[in-house]
Amino acid sequence: MNSDIALIQFREDSEMASHELECVTRDLGINEEQITVYNATKQDLSSIKVENFSAFIFGGSGDISLSDGTEVVKTIKNNIKILILRVVEFDVPSLFICLGYHLFSDYLGESVTKTPKQSESGTTKVYLTSNAMSDALFSGIKKQLIVQEAHHDSIQNLPKAAVLLAENPRCPIQAYRVKKNIYAMQFHPELQKKDMLFRLNHYSEKYETDKSKFKESVETLKIMKNFVKIYQKKSKK
Repeated sequence: MNSDIALIQFREDSEMASHELECVTRDLGINEEQITVYNATKQDLSSIKVENFSAFIFGGSGDISLSDGTEVVKTIKNNIKILILRVVEFDVPSLFICLGYHLFSDYLGESVTKTPKQSESGTTKVYLTSNAMSDALFSGIKKQLIVQEAHHDSIQNLPKAAVLLAENPRCPIQAYRVKKNIYAMQFHPELQKKDMLFRLNHYSEKYETDKSKFKESVETLKIMKNFVKIYQKKSKK
């Protein structure tokens, strides 16, 4: 297995796609030459050989909500279903973030719905579960974690195959793990305060928030660094 990372994007906006790539490479501590980028809105990803990558990151999207059920949503689901099957089969280290989290939850059989009372926009807090406190992805992180979020969709039930890792009162299922190395999270571990402000300024018509209440979320950097350790460890086996 080589050392490359695959970034699966779901963005129709090229500026935001570039920004996502920039944030991911920065927080993983790698350069862009180490990442292969795919766009699931335009590419059928069923031919990707998962053994050619050390890890996968399935990103978010300010353009698309899974619950809308549009043609582009149907296209995305069709383009990634074989890839997700293989990722799960081989337990390839993966992060499913925001829309990626919704798509993975949908793949696992959970309904993804637009639930206004559970929507979040900006800086919020999540709380690690007892399972997370002994999980490699959250090593060295305190139980209360400040994160950046922007979503209208959510899931109501934890997938049967999953272990709950993070929660909060507003949107109870914030992060979970499947098998040993596959993680899904509602929040954005790759975004810091300045990144979320940039994103929400771009998507100001879709997300309303009080920007004066934004806070730094430096602890999420540890999540990204821990993820590097996870996929490097598996690659050596």
